Amino acid sequence: MFWGASIEIASKNAELREKVLLMQKDGVEFSSCIVCAEEYDVVNELESIGITCNHTGELLTLALKDATWAHMTI
Repeated sequence: MFWGASIEIASKNAELREKVLLMQKDGVEFSSCIVCAEEYDVVNELESIGITCNHTGELLTLALKDATWAHMTI
């Protein structure tokens, strides 16, 4: 899940974009805060590499409470 300034980096940094695409091939799913993506005007760029833009608060809360989810914070 990308939010805040990481959204701009994910949309513009070619090396990170390549890593996202490789991880998706291994089954990793990414999402982004739609509000933040709209603020940086990068919704189309993120969606073009398979990053779903949505309201992330509920999803993050569920992921943190569910032991079957894996998450890494950087």
